[in-house]
Amino acid sequence: MQSIYARWGRGDTALDLMSDDVVWNFSRHQVEPEVYRGHEGVRRFAGHLSDAWSELRQEPSDFTGAGDRVLVLLAIKGLGRSSGVEVNERIAHRWSVCDGRVTELVYFGDVAEAQRAFRCRASAAGSAS
Repeated sequence: MQSIYARWGRGDTALDLMSDDVVWNFSRHQVEPEVYRGHEGVRRFAGHLSDAWSELRQEPSDFTGAGDRVLVLLAIKGLGRSSGVEVNERIAHRWSVCDGRVTELVYFGDVAEAQRAFRCRASAAGSAS
């Protein structure tokens, strides 16, 4: 996952690391919640970011793996393109991976919620084995 954030920082979508039917679930996002599907959906999302932000940095600080999932805690720092408003928020991304390719990205605006959901999923997976 670290390489994806590094590539995003250089303006690369990193689609070669994602399955053709990847799902980016931003339904928990407060502004324009949506689910993006496939490489075209990822491109559309990237376009939305470019339209909305004159500056945007994602600074991951913690990567926690459990099975086929990785939880990433990060800071989003940016400057709104039309509003000029500065944003500095802590968020989380939960990634799912299969056969070395990303199959899903889920956005969490609430880090504590993301951590609870991740722990519960990891506990359930451990008890199923």
